[in-house]
Amino acid sequence: IASWRLRPDDVNLNMMPLFHVGGIARNLFGPTLSGGSLVAAPGFDPIMWWDVAEVVGVTWYYASPTMHQMILRTGKERELDRGTTSKTGLRMIANAAGGLLPSLAEQLKECFGAVILPSYGMTECMPISTPPNDYKLDRPGTSGVAVGPELCVADAGPDATPLAPGEVGNIMVRGAPTMAGYENNEAANAEVFRASEKGSGRF
Repeated sequence: IASWRLRPDDVNLNMMPLFHVGGIARNLFGPTLSGGSLVAAPGFDPIMWWDVAEVVGVTWYYASPTMHQMILRTGKERELDRGTTSKTGLRMIANAAGGLLPSLAEQLKECFGAVILPSYGMTECMPISTPPNDYKLDRPGTSGVAVGPELCVADAGPDATPLAPGEVGNIMVRGAPTMAGYENNEAANAEVFRASEKGSGRF
């Protein structure tokens, strides 16, 4: 809610499955806990997406790259069929379930004029990072700044030694949105979790 500045007057259109962490955490909990509204569709349908977005006054949505592509393609087909430009009131579009290509982000920006947020998260930790709400696509490939957990970039060695800024390594996370561990599988927990050299807890 804080990272995306969700407001009580926002209307979200969710076509993500609720067994997907983005579908339930971003698209259901976000609107509900911010006092906003949610249109919950039974599944993904790009034709229905446009029907709802144009009529209801949707202000934001969160979807996967493939869904964005199908929404754009359907919008162009509708414009050709109708001879008019489709209208929506979107102020924000966020990405999930895969990296958002800079070219696709530009297409979304050109079509909707909305802020495009190529956020980063995963099932085990949601959310991790997102660009600010005034992001202008001026840093292609970025996923923004940390918005939930504490982050560390470490090398691939057994000790997961933290790296200096600008170095490439593994992203490690810890904090409130992070899963506590695998149930009844201490071997897996020992393999994937690392003790931290700073602060409390483990990455």
